[in-house]
Amino acid sequence: MRLSGTAAALAAVAAAAVLLGGCGGGGGTAASSGVPRPPTPVARSASPSLVAKARLATCPRVRPAPPGSKGPALPAVTLPCLGKGPAVAMGGLRGPAVLNLWATWCDPCRAEAPLFQRLHASGAKVRVLGVDSQDTGPDAALWFAIDRNLHYPNVYDAAGRLAVAARAGKGLPVTLFVDRAGKVVHTRFGPYPSYAALTADVHAHLGVRS
Repeated sequence: MRLSGTAAALAAVAAAAVLLGGCGGGGGTAASSGVPRPPTPVARSASPSLVAKARLATCPRVRPAPPGSKGPALPAVTLPCLGKGPAVAMGGLRGPAVLNLWATWCDPCRAEAPLFQRLHASGAKVRVLGVDSQDTGPDAALWFAIDRNLHYPNVYDAAGRLAVAARAGKGLPVTLFVDRAGKVVHTRFGPYPSYAALTADVHAHLGVRS
């Protein structure tokens, strides 16, 4: 039996709602180390087999930022880890750290990703954290990491909240430099053309040589 125009439209809306489903949420408990564990949003389509295959480094465990923190800091959002490890309370992140906002649909992001893997593997005293932003889903991000042999930790920002906070109106990639006090001391819009350019900014803004 053929559906009427109204019934077909309702079916299409229902299908779209399924495809656009977001991340679920969950409660957290205090970690044994005494650091409070933030609520852990779970990306519904994340595949445990892909998480294991990607072998991403464990996401850092950080304290949420205290109320009334001043300075150009990261927003108080908690983002799920794409690999193993806790969800990350971004507002509590302390550096020196380099955060690279990227997406699988962003061609310049594809080109510069190996530079951040090289920085992560260099042994430099700087944390590298990828932020998959406004992407098609965590599985796509994991395949991206597998395909490019990326192993630095990554979180999943489905709504692109960090990109909005960084005023990334010109699109991705965006790289944020966070100092020891948790302040964003530099924002780079657009891709890095070389590893030398990336490490020059790491030294200039975070005082770390690689």
